[in-house]
Amino acid sequence: MAKKPVQREHWEDENNISWLSGARTVEVDFTNAKHIKRIKEIMADPESRAQVKDYYENEDGSVYCVIPLKWIKINPGRKTKRVLTDEQKAALAERMKKARETRKKK
Repeated sequence: MAKKPVQREHWEDENNISWLSGARTVEVDFTNAKHIKRIKEIMADPESRAQVKDYYENEDGSVYCVIPLKWIKINPGRKTKRVLTDEQKAALAERMKKARETRKKK
């Protein structure tokens, strides 16, 4: 029997990262798939898993864990847009086409 998906209110669908000044660990609570996947990848690696102090997966699929503060990064992204030649654009397009075909085969 399949589990019924949990319906969240808009205010429940949030992601939190919190820590106290001076602390070396961070409490994280994620509901979005991107970060949940990343946390699960970390938990699959024994070396990284050893650094996770606490881990809990909720019934609705969200995750809570306590991780080292040094894992938290703020990345504003590129300041300037990449300028590509027509040849570089064509090569990237071909590479993406091959990647999509490979993904479809799986």
